[in-house]
Amino acid sequence: MKICPKCNTTFDDNFSLCPYDQRVLEQEPFIGKLFQDKYLVESRIGKGGMGVVYRAQDPGNGQYRAIKMLAPEMSTNQEVHDRFLLECQMLEKLQHTHIVKLYESGKTDYGMLFMVMEFIEGKSLKSVIDERVAAGNSFSPIETLDMLEPIAEALSFAHDNGIIHRDLKPDNIMVSKIDNEKSKTTLLDLGIAKMRNNSGETVAHLTVPGQIVGTAFYMSPEQWESKKIDNRIDIYAFGAVIHEMIAGKKAFPGPKIPDLIRQHMIMPRPRLEGVPEAFAELLLRSIAKEKEERPTSIINFVKDLRLMLEQVEREPENVQSTIEASKEAATSTPQAELQNDDSSNEEQNQNKPGFLSSLKRLFGR
Repeated sequence: MKICPKCNTTFDDNFSLCPYDQRVLEQEPFIGKLFQDKYLVESRIGKGGMGVVYRAQDPGNGQYRAIKMLAPEMSTNQEVHDRFLLECQMLEKLQHTHIVKLYESGKTDYGMLFMVMEFIEGKSLKSVIDERVAAGNSFSPIETLDMLEPIAEALSFAHDNGIIHRDLKPDNIMVSKIDNEKSKTTLLDLGIAKMRNNSGETVAHLTVPGQIVGTAFYMSPEQWESKKIDNRIDIYAFGAVIHEMIAGKKAFPGPKIPDLIRQHMIMPRPRLEGVPEAFAELLLRSIAKEKEERPTSIINFVKDLRLMLEQVEREPENVQSTIEASKEAATSTPQAELQNDDSSNEEQNQNKPGFLSSLKRLFGR
C-alpha cells in the first residue's frame, strides 16, 4: 500500500503519483495491519519531521486510539529519542481531563518507539480560528474564555506538577464537540515541555545554553534570549492566543524572523480593539516584555479576565480599581512558587553583551 504525503489518501502499489496533488507516493507499512498485535491501523492522521501519527482501533473494545511513532531515521538522534521518552513520562504524570491521555508506550521488536494516546475527533484550534476568519468572523471575549479556560486549568495542573509546556499555540489545542452546543478543548504535544522534580531541579537537560525552543509567533522575550524561564512563558503564549482568537489575527504576525524578534522584544505590545478597556488592559499584562509584569497564575489570570467582563456589565465605574487590585495580587506571588527553569546558562548570558541591546541597535526602536 502507498500513501500521499500531502493528503494522506492511500493507493494500491501500482500507483506512483497522487492523482489529486501530483505528489510522489510513499510506501505505507502499517495501514490495514495490526500494530503490536493489538491495534488495527486504519489511517494516517499526520506526519512531521520526527514521526507519524495514525488512527487505529482496538478490536477488543472498539475504541479508537492515536498511535504516535518515532520516525526510523530519527532513532539514532539522541535528543529526539530522549524527547520522545520524556513526553511519554510527562503524559503519564499528567492525568487531567483536558490533557490528552496516554494509554501505553514502548518500543517495537524492531526498535521503533511509540505511544498510544487518546484519539480526539475534532479540529485544531488553529483550524477553527482560520475557518472563523475566512467567514469574516472572530470570537467574542466570552466565547474565547469559555474555550480556553479548560486549557488554563490543564496548564495550571502542569505547572503545579513542575511542567512548563513551552510551545503553547492553537495547533496544540484540539477542539471536539461534546454535543451540538458545547465544545471540549484538550491540550496536546508536550514534546518540548520542561519537567522539574520536587526540588525544583530540571529532570532532563535536552537543550544547550543559547538554544531557542518554541514557536516564533508565541515565544516570550526570555525564550528569544535563552534566559531563565518559568510558568510565565506559558502565560505569555496564552495571552497571544486569546488576542488571536478575538482579533482574528496574530498578536505578533511577523512574518519573517527579524520582524518577530522586533515585535516580541522591542515594539509596543498590540492592544486588543473592540473589547472593554479593562479587559484589554489585563490582556496586555499577560504579554508584557518583562516577565515580572505578567500574572504568575494562569488560572487566576483567566478568572480576572472573566470577572472584568462581568464587572464591566454591572459596574463600569469600578473597573479601574479592580484592575489595580488584580495587578497587585497577580504579581505578588513569591518567586519560589514559580516553576523556574535554570537549565540555560544564565551566568553566561549575564556576562555577555545584552541580546536585547544588540537588537535595539540592529533594528532601532
